[in-house]
Amino acid sequence: MADQEATIPNSDIPIAIRPATPDDASLVFATWLNAFKYGGSWAENVPDAIYFSHHHALIEAILLRPTARCLLLCKGDEPGFVYGWVVFEIPNVVHFCYVKKSFRGLGFGKRLIEATGIQPTSAIQFTHPTRKGLSWAKKLGAVLNPYRI
Repeated sequence: MADQEATIPNSDIPIAIRPATPDDASLVFATWLNAFKYGGSWAENVPDAIYFSHHHALIEAILLRPTARCLLLCKGDEPGFVYGWVVFEIPNVVHFCYVKKSFRGLGFGKRLIEATGIQPTSAIQFTHPTRKGLSWAKKLGAVLNPYRI
């Protein structure tokens, strides 16, 4: 997937969407683990020692699949300045979409989902429900399917 450059509508914030590299792994793992743990999911009830080790292994298994992809939305002229990311599998699975809190509400999540190429008509499934994720899913008509993990 090629890098995509643009600006956010009604702003002059330059953005670029690029594939993740091995250098991005620590950011993706840390934000996914924490956002899912503390974002209003069932994981809030799992003791930290159990959750972080087991869910890290689960995320690693997802990312190692040959069908898994991770895209990052970055500042246009600074590819290391990451606003958010999405992990997905074609044709229709979104595992997790994350946008930094201070940049939410700017359409970054929507841009990431659009960049996956997953069409809303393809019965999108998602695997990691959080409060924000459930809100997003409702808007898109996506279906929770944790068994796609």
